[in-house]
Amino acid sequence: MTGRGVVSVSSAGLGNDFRRYWAGASASLIGSEITTFLLPVIAAATLGASPVEMSLLVAAGIVPNLAAPLFAGPLVDRGSKRRLLLATDFARAALLAMVVALWAADLLGIGTLILAALALGLCSVVADVGYVAWVPALVPSDALTKANGRLEASRSVSQVAGPGLGGLLLQLVSAPLALLLDVASYLFSAWTLLLIKVAEAVPDRASTGAGAYVRQVAEGFAGVTRIPAVRLLAIGSGGFNFFAGAAGSIAVLFVLRTLEVSPTVYGIALGLGAVGGVVGASVANRAQTRFGVRIALSSALALAGAGELILALSPEGPWVPVVFLFTAQLVASLAITVYLVLGITMRQHAIPKPMIGRVFASMRVISRGPMLVGALMGGWLAEATSLRTVLIVAATGQVLVGLGVILARRSFPER
Repeated sequence: MTGRGVVSVSSAGLGNDFRRYWAGASASLIGSEITTFLLPVIAAATLGASPVEMSLLVAAGIVPNLAAPLFAGPLVDRGSKRRLLLATDFARAALLAMVVALWAADLLGIGTLILAALALGLCSVVADVGYVAWVPALVPSDALTKANGRLEASRSVSQVAGPGLGGLLLQLVSAPLALLLDVASYLFSAWTLLLIKVAEAVPDRASTGAGAYVRQVAEGFAGVTRIPAVRLLAIGSGGFNFFAGAAGSIAVLFVLRTLEVSPTVYGIALGLGAVGGVVGASVANRAQTRFGVRIALSSALALAGAGELILALSPEGPWVPVVFLFTAQLVASLAITVYLVLGITMRQHAIPKPMIGRVFASMRVISRGPMLVGALMGGWLAEATSLRTVLIVAATGQVLVGLGVILARRSFPER
């Protein structure tokens, strides 16, 4: 990380290829947020899923992260990133179209939905690693923070638009049918990828044997452990995501059943609250300039946990829970966006370019793997206690992890 900080997301000069990439990614992100909102709603409202089944649905989207270094990292670093991203766009479009077709034929069950979530997760792991690894090839090194800021701003906007659109779509069509909008977003993303003209580096074909494959996977994990800043990011993210998995597995049930908020209002409140992410993308540079990257980055986790705690403490009532839900989303999305903008840029500078895919994929195991355990434990604990108890425990855990990262912040660069 250099001393220039995070540049304003409104800066220009990133080039036509990145703008095409950014347009496709933005559309895909909005569609994906609609699906992220709709799948649990389909499970809970359409299929009548139990807390354990809801936790299995969440876990299905997390499991692929455990195998990411074995397939996503080597695939991204050794092959054409454009072709991989195109394949994942088409595959995810087909999977969602299949879910809609099964629902229309009255054949959709919770087991099928969980399997679809697992397959979508596998494709998304490859896509996420590929997108991060391709950005340094699309923009100059000194424009990485600008590019990452724009992408995270788009992610935040999608978090505003996605759930809100999902909630509104539920007033017009059934939840499964609304998934077709995400199908269209993936097809649009694929079209923009075909328009990008940047030449890709030819992978080293001499290092494609089984022995080289094993060595490359091992190098990905080694890259995480031997770079202090990346190691702390992985550990902090892993601890935070353990509790996030527990909260995420039952949050929809808590809002819909305990707080008695309708799916439509739930989606609109989430969307409005996600405006915090847009603010976070804009203030990340100011936060780094004023407090330094160490404080800005580490404090973001604790602040995000505080947002989760706001939701957990929401009282029941006709409209008060909506205010708490909106505030919780506003605080959490702002904090997470600051964390992502600074953390992603830090890693792109710290990791050698030929290893970006493998190191990012390996980090997913350490940072996302605990989310699977947390999701399963969240469903079990909710059955044994209550939905509110799980949220309070998870939110408190997230705050404590953030405080721990603050204490270990010297592993991060000063600026």
